[in-house]
Amino acid sequence: MSFNADNLFLNLNENDKLVESISSAFQEMRWKVAISAPSDGWVQLIESYENTPPEFASCLSEIFRCVVVCAQLYETAGECAWHIYKNGAEIESVHRESPDDPDREIHDVLKRNDIPFKMRLFREIVTQPKVWTILQKK
Repeated sequence: MSFNADNLFLNLNENDKLVESISSAFQEMRWKVAISAPSDGWVQLIESYENTPPEFASCLSEIFRCVVVCAQLYETAGECAWHIYKNGAEIESVHRESPDDPDREIHDVLKRNDIPFKMRLFREIVTQPKVWTILQKK
């Protein structure tokens, strides 16, 4: 089975503030969003379509005045990409169309940025409601 996912990682300790802000700022969202508990200064965000546009990461980075990493891993296509924003401004953007090991490249980006999470699929985490906060449009 191939792994295809987009995950966001926010350098933010207060996920209550994140939950509140996503709920109010993104009233038009058409998908479910899972937010992890904070760990080592980071929060992981995964949306149910598993296709998070980097613009969403940029918007969150600007709203929270923090660093946001948008990591994209597409094993089916053999591609990976990452976009890093600080206070809404893009500071790094890489897209690899045929890396030797896309999973390793994403792992290295997360490690380099001291992100304590791994790439996850939305369907994996919905079975862990005590660990994740799940938001959806009412």
